[in-house]
Parts: sequence; structure tokens; C-alpha cells
Amino acid sequence: MKKTYRLERLSTSQLPTNLSEFIPLSRRILESLDVRDDTRNQYQRDLTPFIKFLDIMKIETPYSNLMLDYKTYLRNRVDIKTTTKNRYLISVRIFFQQLYRLELLSKDYSVGVKGFKISSGLKKRGLKDSELELVLNDLDTTNDLRLKSIIYLFYFQGLRIGELNKLQVKDFNSDDMTLQIYGKSRDDYEVINLHPSSVETLNEYLKSEKLKSGYMFVSRSNNSLNKPLTTRSIRRMVDSFHRSLGFVLNPHSYRKTFTTKLVKSLPNLMDVMKFTRHRSVQMIQTYYDSMEKE
Repeated sequence: MKKTYRLERLSTSQLPTNLSEFIPLSRRILESLDVRDDTRNQYQRDLTPFIKFLDIMKIETPYSNLMLDYKTYLRNRVDIKTTTKNRYLISVRIFFQQLYRLELLSKDYSVGVKGFKISSGLKKRGLKDSELELVLNDLDTTNDLRLKSIIYLFYFQGLRIGELNKLQVKDFNSDDMTLQIYGKSRDDYEVINLHPSSVETLNEYLKSEKLKSGYMFVSRSNNSLNKPLTTRSIRRMVDSFHRSLGFVLNPHSYRKTFTTKLVKSLPNLMDVMKFTRHRSVQMIQTYYDSMEKE
């Protein structure tokens, strides 16, 4: 008979000794995290490489250097980016922390293991002026109002991709020129003012799609017709658009561009934070530090 474990305090004698016995519990273990559902689902997906690692290496019992060995395994993979490797490490770290916090393991095996260092050349950057010119010129003549609206919200408003894919039609107030968004790590909605170009484009898009309720950006594919666009779908859409213009950058590059322009025009850190909605002053300070090096 298959063993089952309740997510509560267990005696040492009751603790599973085989790591594979924890895998079926992973979703329930992560459910105790105080994070958004999409974040929790991402953690769950990012555990897959670790499960594969355990299987390949025939590892059943946790040991002190387990995380270091997994990090070495990820380091040797040339098919994924360094940022992805860090994401995988973080998910396993959180998993072990939860196992320890719930007293399903007698120790936290993730302690002391650092993430991979990312060279300055690999860090996300904003758009160059020449790239931005290509983007805006193309959008000025495009018939794809959905793509245009998405790019405008990234560029003129500095929205995060996780904020954009949650937008609903009711969140947009054309008369007040405002948008209600659910910000990163926020427990409530916040209202932002919109650039006139964003308002105009959103009005045109909603009218052309005859959208009066529900999610603002929905899928057109047969498999997920009218379901909200996923963050992955948005990334692919933007990536395809950028490649058609001759360069490769992810959606977050627009937020970097948005923040950089604010930093150059506003000398006060707190004023910038009102528009970017960063929660850390240190994050904004890095933009000022970069400007001083130029």
C-alpha cells in the first residue's frame, strides 16, 4: 500500500527517507506558500529538472552536498540560460525550505548554496534608441492592435508581464485615462495614469475586438480560444516581433527603458518609484549608479 503523509508535524521515525516519496507531495507542500497561484505553479514546473536529476543519479536519500551536486549538474547543461538555472535552483531551495519548515525533513539541505553569477553582458538591458525607433515605426503602421496595445503598455506604462496578462476590460477607464492593475507582490489593486497613446490604442483595440468584459488580452488559438494570454505566450509574441525587426530582447526590456527615461528626467528616487512601482529603493539606485558610470 502506498504511504501517505499529512502536512503537519511528524515524529522523526515517521519521516520519509526516500526523496521520491516527497515528490507526490510537492504541490501540496507548495500550497502553504504565501504567493500568487501563477508563482506557485512556476515553482512546481521548475522542480521537474530536479526530479529528473534525482532519477538520473539514482539519488534516494538527501545528503549534505545534494544541492551543490544539483548545481554542478545545472552548470554542465548548455541548453539553458544562466537565469533559467538560477530559477531552477530557487525552486528547489524553496521546496527544501518548506520541507524543513513543515518538519517533513530534519534539516534544510539548501542552506549555503548560492545562485549562479550572471555576467554584466547577460543582464537584461533596455532598448537602444535605434531599436526603439524600429519598434515605434513598425507599430505606427501595423494592423495588429493587440500587439500594439501590449507593447505600448510595456513601453509607455512600464508594466510587468505578470501585470499585463491579468488585465481585464473593466480595469481600463478611458474617460479618466487610468488603468487598474494588480502589481507585483501586492495584495490589492492600484491605479496608474495612462499615456495618451496608450489610451488611444486601447480604445481602438477593444473596439476592433468587440471586447466589453473579461480579460483584455486573450488567445486566438483553437486550443485556448478566448482564454487569457499566458506570460509565455506574450513572451513568444514579443520575441517574434523583435526578431522580425532584427534584434532579440525580452518584454522586460521595455520596463528597463521606461525606468531609465524616468531616472534621467527625475532626480528624486522616490518620485521615480511612484511611477515604476518598485518596492526597493536599492533597485532604483542601480539605475542612478549606472548613469554615473556612463
